[in-house]
Amino acid sequence: MSARLGPAWRSALWLAFGVVAVVLLRKAQPSYEDKLAPFVVRGALGQRVEARDLAVVVDGVRLARRYRVADIGDESRVLRTPGVWLSVVLEAEVLREPAPISARLHTRDGYDYQAAGDDRPRVRGVNLSGIELAPGLPARGAFFFELPPAQVPGARLQIYRGPLTPGQMDSLIEIDLGTGAQTAEQVQARIADEIDLRS
Repeated sequence: MSARLGPAWRSALWLAFGVVAVVLLRKAQPSYEDKLAPFVVRGALGQRVEARDLAVVVDGVRLARRYRVADIGDESRVLRTPGVWLSVVLEAEVLREPAPISARLHTRDGYDYQAAGDDRPRVRGVNLSGIELAPGLPARGAFFFELPPAQVPGARLQIYRGPLTPGQMDSLIEIDLGTGAQTAEQVQARIADEIDLRS
């Protein structure tokens, strides 16, 4: 009797093994969203980072509690935030067709902070938000972010073409801002009370 059950058990075991293998292989496959996710190109401050359709050089990062900007006539206006202003100075160039570029900060705990619009702060020729770039004509300027000071350590800058979110199967440049090893106290010590953007 046992001799007759042997081959049946072997077949059942091979079938079970095959089902388990198929399930494991399916789980290891990237999801549909992963297949369409942007291709990330990583870099650091001061380094030219080039993706398929965009190149950037991030020169520096500044932190401030408020910005002073020009207003009507000789007057000035102060932009405050309940958190901290983080500005990133860079040179950006689109490599193929004209396009706006966008930026966001991706924090250590997974939050994304989109760059402020071109009116906050309204600094002509400096704030790159919403500016369309032409191939071969690099633009120098800055992106401005408002975020809680506790989110600064470990935050990474992400730059991409387009006005909203990175496009499917597009390029996304991610820059290490050098804040990964900083404590909250070190970040607080770097925050300027005010930065004058009028000049």
